[in-house]
Amino acid sequence: MKLRNKAVLGALALALAFILDDFANRAIRLIHYAPLDSFFHWISVSLFTVFMLMLLTSLALYEGKKKDWIVPMWLSAAFAAMLVQVLKLIFMRERPDGFVMTMLWIRDFSFPSAHAAICFALVPILDREFPRLSVFWISFASLVALSRLYMGVHYLSDIVAGAAIGYLIGMAVIYLVRWKHGKARV
Repeated sequence: MKLRNKAVLGALALALAFILDDFANRAIRLIHYAPLDSFFHWISVSLFTVFMLMLLTSLALYEGKKKDWIVPMWLSAAFAAMLVQVLKLIFMRERPDGFVMTMLWIRDFSFPSAHAAICFALVPILDREFPRLSVFWISFASLVALSRLYMGVHYLSDIVAGAAIGYLIGMAVIYLVRWKHGKARV
């Protein structure tokens, strides 16, 4: 699919997500179930798990003679995290039900989802280097994003925007690495 078509599709998905924000949050509240609550709580606070998976993936990349992708993988996650924090301060969208977390002097807002951005920033690189695990990477990133909606700390549009931002960052990092090595297509 061409980049322009992907951009249009992404914009339409985000617009639809904004329209469905309240409906999605109300609907998700109706399906809370104790085992799902525990599962999604664990997934929702899983940035430590993401960090551990990144460490294991770094080892796999190193052992697989693909160590040139270790730093780009970490940079894509770090850049996604930083960009999202800047965007949160620009948009200052309160979390569902007016919930705004305060940690020391930092006010943490809802839009876009950092969890979704970080996880989806890894998908293009990991998919490129471990294509057989593509379904795992996309499923894990999607579960992390969905957990944020399920736990009531994000709107649907927050996670769609976070996922799109992260994925674009991952693709940009791949492009930059390939450009550095003279293999990029314009």
